[in-house]
Amino acid sequence: MMQKRVALVRSILMAVAGVGLTQSVRAETLELAPTSDWIMNYAEDSCRLGRTFGENDQAVSLLLDQFAPSDHFRVSLAGKPVTPFGSASGFAGFSPTPNLTDVRILSGTSANGQPVILLMGDIDILNRDKEAAKMPLSPSQVAAITQFAVTRPKHSITLKTGKMKGALAAMRACTDDLVKLWGLDPVQQTNLSKKPEPMNPPSKWLKSSDYPKKDMLAGAQAVVNFRLMIDETGKPTSCKIQMATNTPEMSARTCSLILQRAKFEPALDNEGRSVPSYYIESARWVIAE
Repeated sequence: MMQKRVALVRSILMAVAGVGLTQSVRAETLELAPTSDWIMNYAEDSCRLGRTFGENDQAVSLLLDQFAPSDHFRVSLAGKPVTPFGSASGFAGFSPTPNLTDVRILSGTSANGQPVILLMGDIDILNRDKEAAKMPLSPSQVAAITQFAVTRPKHSITLKTGKMKGALAAMRACTDDLVKLWGLDPVQQTNLSKKPEPMNPPSKWLKSSDYPKKDMLAGAQAVVNFRLMIDETGKPTSCKIQMATNTPEMSARTCSLILQRAKFEPALDNEGRSVPSYYIESARWVIAE
């Protein structure tokens, strides 16, 4: 009998323990130059930066999604060359840092049937750990970024992005506009002395028994990115699905249950006063054997 479980994913995922991968594994590398300009897509509640590399059967689209101002991206790649990656553990990240981020790779297909891999967990633009990523980027660090790579044993793709200063500036303008649409001041939110902090473990917000019966019987799984608006008392006042795979019922249930169960300490501005803010997270509805 299959055992059902629901797991809430933190902003940076750890690779599956015991896989034994190292970044020194030799892989067949495909290096691709850009064949399009960067395209900035202003979605209703997210921002997407995209660019195509390579041509014809070797074409790969790099898609960088953000749901609020950040130096982290939700990364996916689409195109025939990603097919061999499958669903597995690997490494990914931006240059020039030598250490890539360990990631869980999920494979699938797009609406038009194109092979896609989603790199689970947000990837820092400098591949930094959570503590180091609290420091702001310097202009020299941004100027040094010239490529993105994803690798696992026997397979590796390197995309020659070139200088990304202009593209990253466009992304920041888009995400600042999102914050304004939420009724908040982007400058104030950037300079918070403390962001909203959960008072109860996010892993307890969703339970195995919450799995929608219809989806469970069908074997359906989903990744749901959501945003909570948190008032100055720490109370979640609304939940918005920013991006999701699979069924609307899973998305609706995610928001409904989290609004009931999540509790927060409020955000503090740079003078220590409680202020409204937001909290962004991802939930995974998964079925495990």
